[in-house]
Amino acid sequence: MKEAKHANTISRIEIAAGYCYGECPVSVLVVDSSLNMSYYGGKYSSKKGYYSGNISMSTWDTLKVQLQQIFYNKLDTVYNNTVDDQSIEIFIDDSTGVKHIKAQSESLPPKVKTVFYNMLSSYKQAKLKPVNNFIRFRTTIQNLPISVKPKFPPATPRYRKGHPCG
Repeated sequence: MKEAKHANTISRIEIAAGYCYGECPVSVLVVDSSLNMSYYGGKYSSKKGYYSGNISMSTWDTLKVQLQQIFYNKLDTVYNNTVDDQSIEIFIDDSTGVKHIKAQSESLPPKVKTVFYNMLSSYKQAKLKPVNNFIRFRTTIQNLPISVKPKFPPATPRYRKGHPCG
């Protein structure tokens, strides 16, 4: 599949994996047509911190082809039929604008889920170096930890004095 067959030319991909009710790795990565990559690994990630570097043309081409094969521009913008699995957010910039998708991983179609997780692991193929500066990302899902502590209203006395059970 050659890119010339596609009207939309992808110029930038930003994808983030957020929290879940468990130990899901939190991470964000951005790649662009200049072969630059920025990466953040948060809680439960194997590579923690901020990094930047480069990817190969082969990796960039693979990411673009995978997106084109799942017809990214025809995907819904929200997939949220589940609640306790990992949150994913992606921005895909192309010649027609920006496709923004927010999803719960188990709500995604299987092929789309596979492509998104392949993208999230593409940092392993990049030549990255740690950076001391904070990197600002468009995605926000990585900033939203889930509170697993339920909040209950204050306890009220169930029985009053003089009640047969009190």
